[in-house]
Amino acid sequence: MKYPIRISIVLSIASFVMNQNIQAEAQITFFFRPYPEFAFTDEDTAKTCKKCANPDYSSRQVIKGLIDQNLVSGIYATYGGFIASSSADGQIAFPRKHEAPLVHLVETTRITPITMNSTTIAHWQLEDKVPATLYKVERQQDDATGIYFWDVTKEEIPNNKQLPLTSILIFAKPDNLYIPTGITVTDDTPNLHLPDIYVKPEINKVSNAFYVLYLRHFFGPVKNALKKEKKQYAINLTY
Repeated sequence: MKYPIRISIVLSIASFVMNQNIQAEAQITFFFRPYPEFAFTDEDTAKTCKKCANPDYSSRQVIKGLIDQNLVSGIYATYGGFIASSSADGQIAFPRKHEAPLVHLVETTRITPITMNSTTIAHWQLEDKVPATLYKVERQQDDATGIYFWDVTKEEIPNNKQLPLTSILIFAKPDNLYIPTGITVTDDTPNLHLPDIYVKPEINKVSNAFYVLYLRHFFGPVKNALKKEKKQYAINLTY
């Protein structure tokens, strides 16, 4: 008479497993790659020697050499309320939070959060007189072959300097990164694997990381705070 009990247990476990919503969230990801190195010209050598005559420049270069052992790691970016830094192999990944198969890439070192209240960000806005570039990366399909591809185009900065909600903001000077424009073949999947971005040796990851620390309080976890009213407790979301 033990078999019916065992069958009941098995059916209960199967029912529990089938009722679970086990789904991996779609991702947006891309890789930083080292910018290809080219031979120095005489003009480049002369410029470098002139900079090295400045003790402050020489000291900063020594510090960078001690810290930046991996060019593509430790580069910060933010998207959809998340902030991340690139891994040792240059990868950055975010959970996908919008439906359209397109992403805007923004390069800049300073941004201004526009808040709806003291803790909730409505959108990010570029700062005046701070260099910035904007690219649109859109997935399209070729009518003749059915092949999917990324089309990367450079866009004008909006007059109001407000960034689209589909933006991935990379904390770096535009001159320190290279985003190739044009077409790159891809697949039609929920995960958006964007084309590679190339990093130049001049990037100052230390300075960019310190600025991210200044913004860290906008990315804190949400906590439930209870506020007692006359006949009940009310829950307020706070950071």
